[in-house]
Amino acid sequence: VSSFLRSVRRRGFFVAVAAGFVWSAAVPVLTTFFQLPDPVILFSFTPVLVIGLLGAINKGYLHGSFAFYFVAILYLVEAAAKLTFGVAFAEFGLAEYVYLSVPVSVTLAAIVSEIMLRSRISLRGTSTPSAGEFPADFFAASLMSGVSAVLFLNMDLVLVKHFLDPTHAGQYVLLSLVGKMIYFLGSLPVVFMVAFVSRAEGMRANPARTLRYILTASGILTLGAFAALGPLGGTIVPLLLGERTTAILPYTNLYGLAIAMFTIMNVFVTYHLARRQFVFPALSLLVSGLMSVGIVYSHDSVGGITRAIFGSAAIGLALTLLLHTLEQELRLVGRAFSDLLGIFLPLPRAEAALPGKRDILIFNWRDTRHKFAGGAEVYIQEMAKRWVAEGNRVTIFCGNDGDAPRSEIVDGIEVVRRGGFYLVYPWAVIYYLLRFRGKYDVVVDCQNGIPFFTPLYVREPVFCVMHHVHQEIFRRYLKGFQASFAMFLEKRVMPAVYRDTKFITVSNSTKREMEILGIKGMGIDIVHNGVDLRRHKPAEKSATPMVLYVGRLKAYKSLDVLIRAFEQVKSAVKEARLVIAGSGEQDAWLRQFVKDLGLADSVEFRGRVSEEEKVRLMQQAWVFVNPSMVEGWGITTVEANACGTPIIAANVPGLRDSVINPHTGFLVPHGNSQVMADRIVEVISDGPLRSEMGQEARRWAQEVDWERTSNQFLELVNQ
Repeated sequence: VSSFLRSVRRRGFFVAVAAGFVWSAAVPVLTTFFQLPDPVILFSFTPVLVIGLLGAINKGYLHGSFAFYFVAILYLVEAAAKLTFGVAFAEFGLAEYVYLSVPVSVTLAAIVSEIMLRSRISLRGTSTPSAGEFPADFFAASLMSGVSAVLFLNMDLVLVKHFLDPTHAGQYVLLSLVGKMIYFLGSLPVVFMVAFVSRAEGMRANPARTLRYILTASGILTLGAFAALGPLGGTIVPLLLGERTTAILPYTNLYGLAIAMFTIMNVFVTYHLARRQFVFPALSLLVSGLMSVGIVYSHDSVGGITRAIFGSAAIGLALTLLLHTLEQELRLVGRAFSDLLGIFLPLPRAEAALPGKRDILIFNWRDTRHKFAGGAEVYIQEMAKRWVAEGNRVTIFCGNDGDAPRSEIVDGIEVVRRGGFYLVYPWAVIYYLLRFRGKYDVVVDCQNGIPFFTPLYVREPVFCVMHHVHQEIFRRYLKGFQASFAMFLEKRVMPAVYRDTKFITVSNSTKREMEILGIKGMGIDIVHNGVDLRRHKPAEKSATPMVLYVGRLKAYKSLDVLIRAFEQVKSAVKEARLVIAGSGEQDAWLRQFVKDLGLADSVEFRGRVSEEEKVRLMQQAWVFVNPSMVEGWGITTVEANACGTPIIAANVPGLRDSVINPHTGFLVPHGNSQVMADRIVEVISDGPLRSEMGQEARRWAQEVDWERTSNQFLELVNQ
């Protein structure tokens, strides 16, 4: 954090100095535009750009570290200083210098913020690469959001000073002051938005709750201020601002409502800014520009300007609410549009293939950085990075979950992420035809339920990887037409389209199922999943019996069977605990299921874990359980074996290939929680059995390391 803060301060300083030069160069023009008597007035604000920005960076850090006590003091210091110096200049006969209270107060607040900052964090040293990449996109969006607020609340004053005579301009200044009271009072809760939303997202919690709280608080304050200064303004406004406000009372309702709408709009804009959804700040800036255009075309009177501001605020709030309501749909449309434009933009480029080596293009549904990645993605990644290390060039084209970069180099592999659950398939066709065609020696087509149908448009040699047959999954977990259509594609269309294609699968079980279904192509070779034996190795077990599952939380994984089995295990072994590591669509349902069974104190959901944490869990576990109804191979079972951990798995295709029953673990009937529970209790209660199985498991894992499998796959590709 210290390193990153130094980096931002350094960059901010150069930005501020550049802005200062631009401001100074523009002073003569601005002096004429505002009809000011002396350019010194504007020159005196130049230091505010430098000192004020650095003070804002300090305040931003204090916000982000939840030092709200210090932030409150800063607000008070700046406001009190501005008031004090303004009154002092007026009282001592220096009224023409009242404007200096602004740069003086900003400077004083910046000095105080520097003292506060240094009391909390060290600023010694120089910025290093560990500071992380400067968030230029967030900085630009934040700038748009801030500028839009400044323009909406101040550009009208600039234009009024230019268009109206001094009397009416003065009346409008009082009206603007009424609006600022509404805005600043209603915006008080918004200062917490970025900090709390960022924390919620960092903790993988739902930030919508933060929006509800802050929107409610802001709504109450905004409506209260509007009621007091709008409908009740005839009494309250003259009490606050004097009898000269009588001339603006006909406009306080409409103008106050306009500012109230802009205030509520700003709540949503700040929320989506914190979530890095930058279309909202852009919309806010557009609304401020629309207001300025409206004033330019309707500046004949205070009433005309008020109507222009009301119209732009109403349009802005309506569009913001529409975007917020359709957020998910618009994100999909926006991502699809970005993917389309991406065809014409540069793609990541790794090292070229060495002489005699291959350029390999892989189509896969997901990659290992997808939030729902599983064994199929690990299979491709582990082999691809080894092919790159041997001098080949590899590109993976896959879907994007919306959280990963659209393109990047990972382990030397060019990864291009386009489309989501379904769009990845049409984008694969378009990107191949326009960007990839003729640039690769071979294409690897990974079938994950819905094929890419590469033989229809790819002219290079195609190898199709199929981890398991999906007919039963489609039958159980899809409904009506969806199930029938998916089963038809796999059973009828795929064999015809891929009839001249070489298939590669990961187990004998899957090969047999493919042959029964008629998916044979030009032959089926078996290349098992592997395991990294340098990383996966035995270590000390946990002090108390630990049952482990690692994988996706999907219906076909049958986690409910494991949880029911653990309920019975807990009755026999009181100190036993179950750890579930992974993410997926069933996460919330499974957590509630555990609570309903009264197991919340004994079952721990870890969510998606890092590779290091996964290995540590496998090393600590007494037994690893895979209750899935189907697997291509069961890569996590062999990884757990490599850590010396026995397996309890469902006796289904794939798992019966990766578990050597009863040596490296036990196979049990799928869906039978009672038998599963009995086997788990047997393993964790019998120390010698557990030790013997752990040794056999380690020996078995040594036969299927990634070096061997990646070489085997590459030999097939090079034939």
